[in-house]
Amino acid sequence: MELKIQKISLIIILVSLLVRGFLLFLNPISMWADPLARFVPNTFSVLRGDFSFYTPPLLMILNSLPTLFLRGYLLEISWKVVPFIFFVLSLIIFLKIIPLMDLNNGGRTLLLALFSLNVYSLLLSTTIMLEMLVLFFTLCLFYIFEKEIKMDIKWFFIVLFCSALLLYSKQTGYFILGGFGLYLLFDKREIREKIKGFFALGGGFILNLPWLIKNQILYGNMLSVGTGVADSLSNNQFISLPTNVAYLSFKTLEYFYRIPPLEKLNYSGIFLVASRVYYFGFLICGAILSFLILEGILKYGREYFRWIILILPTLVLSIMWTFFIYHHAYCDFGRYLFSFYFILFSFGIRVIEKTKGVKKNVLCLIVILFCLLSIVTSVATSYKFKTQDDELRIVGTKIQNLNGTFICNDMFSASVLKYYSGKEVDFLKETNIIDLDVNCSGRIVLETSKYKLSQGKQSPYEICLK
Repeated sequence: MELKIQKISLIIILVSLLVRGFLLFLNPISMWADPLARFVPNTFSVLRGDFSFYTPPLLMILNSLPTLFLRGYLLEISWKVVPFIFFVLSLIIFLKIIPLMDLNNGGRTLLLALFSLNVYSLLLSTTIMLEMLVLFFTLCLFYIFEKEIKMDIKWFFIVLFCSALLLYSKQTGYFILGGFGLYLLFDKREIREKIKGFFALGGGFILNLPWLIKNQILYGNMLSVGTGVADSLSNNQFISLPTNVAYLSFKTLEYFYRIPPLEKLNYSGIFLVASRVYYFGFLICGAILSFLILEGILKYGREYFRWIILILPTLVLSIMWTFFIYHHAYCDFGRYLFSFYFILFSFGIRVIEKTKGVKKNVLCLIVILFCLLSIVTSVATSYKFKTQDDELRIVGTKIQNLNGTFICNDMFSASVLKYYSGKEVDFLKETNIIDLDVNCSGRIVLETSKYKLSQGKQSPYEICLK
């Protein structure tokens, strides 16, 4: 039986690596809004010795190395390979963590599948994003503390540098580091070991202070995240209507698992039926998995309270960001919590382990179906963005040869076109909504299935996402 479990685990690992290998070549670098708006320009800034940007610089520093000697397509692949490498490193650490999760062999296999084959894990490990770096250093700290390794001088400095690198990876690292502080506070280890742990975490924070001070000097804000809460309250945007909360909760469930919204599955004929079956199947699997997680937390949360308290600061950030700061940012809820998916999934799997008979088999099949649908969703999402990216490259090539000013009705498209064309492409709104003032009503210069480029008699060139 144990040999069979090992073979299944090996198959899961191989499938996850093969799918990622395919996605590395399929995913465009414009898949998310951040890479071409911030990360790629910041990488070139690093090469010039310019660290005036506010985003934590670790990924940009790593990406600057291949930028020294690669160009074109190979350079774009190399940028995506960095998060992939960090996934592989995270997987190695996670295989050491799984035995510490108090699950049986079957439960460990399910947890490995959910860790390796959820949509966020597949997409974030094959695009230019920060989350894989955060995941790796989070897993390193979790393993060290959960293993209760004695904090000698070697492990003290490992914790210190992992903490510092976590903070230099992404701003959410501050909340994760705060969670580890709470974890130590409530953990049942010797006081002496706790104090060493606090000093190691604090040492990591101290190493990050130069970056915070620089941000404060340049931007007037250490994290440069703005005053979203105050702005929301002052503009009467605080959510009070139950219908709004219900809608946001539903959208948060969709985006927690990266389930494509139903309104975007605009197919016809037999594909309409297939898309509806796919959507509701994925939604039901995600909802059942969420209920299992909640049931597991209610049943076993006291026993594993240290895990709950570890997640708490990041959970509070995700809730505040989604529901009170930027209501449209439900897409970030799952991404912010991504580093703790393995803990959340473990609570759901614990419930499955305690279930018996047919019900247990059905729940295991639901987990398997969830992983398969996650693979399908990742490939479909990548293909969709690849198609859009191909058209953006066509538009970018066209405006390279045009003289004038350019405005776009979509923030994401504007940032991508700026990189592909080398021209300034403006987006005039403060939030990423379609700018109706840019309507491309002038002379058509270029038109694709998704974009229209036009020019009026006395107006700048306008680019419209249809």
